[in-house]
Amino acid sequence: MVDVLSRERFFSFEKLLNRINKLLFMINSRQFKGGSRWQRFVELEKPVLKPSPTAPISLGRWLLPKVVPNNGYVCIDKNWYSLPEKYIGKSVIPKLYAEAVELYFDGRNQHFCVATHTRCYLVGEYVTDPSHTKKTKREREANSYQHYLTWAEQTESSFLVVLIKAQLQVKKTDLATREACKGYYDIYVKCKADGENTLRIYFNACQEMCEFNKVSVSDFKRTLRLLKKSTQPDEKIITRDIDSIT
Repeated sequence: MVDVLSRERFFSFEKLLNRINKLLFMINSRQFKGGSRWQRFVELEKPVLKPSPTAPISLGRWLLPKVVPNNGYVCIDKNWYSLPEKYIGKSVIPKLYAEAVELYFDGRNQHFCVATHTRCYLVGEYVTDPSHTKKTKREREANSYQHYLTWAEQTESSFLVVLIKAQLQVKKTDLATREACKGYYDIYVKCKADGENTLRIYFNACQEMCEFNKVSVSDFKRTLRLLKKSTQPDEKIITRDIDSIT
């Protein structure tokens, strides 16, 4: 067939394909002992052929395993994709498609797929499946942004209220917002247990954070530590290791 085509000239790809189809049919229809290729195909092979897939085949690329961090999102191709909270701290295997992202746990079989997302081609975006953050009503109320805002207002510290409200603006996900608010709350509980002097330093640190336009929990820990060091020794403030608070 190649020898025949090399002696001919075609002015469109469609005409070339038509010519190839005709030559193939001629070659496969040539008779030999016992019939032809086309006859054998019709009698033996065609009856056992499976139907073509209705959906186009999509090729995926396996990536290296990733450990799910505390916020419940794994970074894949410069974007973040959510998983159910029970997989936090565990290793998952991403599979990247042109239009989708699949996350597997404990194996690469389709039965081990624990999350599927539409692939995002932007940069730094958080892609969330609402089912991954499902909780009971009581759990949602006990660990919601509104819960921490109400707590901050009850302390009567306007600076703490500003810091809690700021988390809703700077964090990209509800989970990240709640974690930041919980960080402030956990430090407050520790300082309150240490006594009134330590609690007073806590609120002073809130004021200093607002004055310097800082809102992160790590900056707050650093500010609180510096204020404690600058406290006079005769105040006898009991201190704790703020870095140990998670």
